[in-house]
Amino acid sequence: MYWNFLHNYHKHVKLDMEGVFQLGIKTNYMLDHYIFHYFSSYIEYKDELLRSHRETIDVLSVPIIPLSASMAVLPIVGTLDTYRAKKVQERTLNQIASLKLQKIIIDLSGVAFMDTAVVGHLFRIVEGIGLLGCKAIITGIRPEIANTMIELGIPFTEKVDTKATLQQALEEYK
Repeated sequence: MYWNFLHNYHKHVKLDMEGVFQLGIKTNYMLDHYIFHYFSSYIEYKDELLRSHRETIDVLSVPIIPLSASMAVLPIVGTLDTYRAKKVQERTLNQIASLKLQKIIIDLSGVAFMDTAVVGHLFRIVEGIGLLGCKAIITGIRPEIANTMIELGIPFTEKVDTKATLQQALEEYK
């Protein structure tokens, strides 16, 4: 399309070849400049949109649900990787402080897999919860995750109450 335009322009304006080349150079420069700024703006817009979506997902992936004035539940669903574990830690500790929680039930029944680094991070989250004067209760630990905790030698039962199911914890801590 561009070369057809230059060809027709050359026929009607009667430019010599040097004039056609100069016009082509100027037009290429203008198009390059336009395309560069268009795509730079587009990339900036998409990056901001991705950041916004990531923040929304981070908030939704750590849903602390108040059950009473002093107790809440934190259901964790899906794979818990190091990045997400850090987000769980930040959001949980902030919510405990702002809601003045005394007990929080962390339900792991929806966690499909947790590697050794994340199990260690979970232990640190429980430590932080205790430092804020809140009691952590963990429910729904799968046998694979329990095995990982045993292999690592993490003494969870000394620091936190554990229950087999969320229902058991809710019945006991009404």
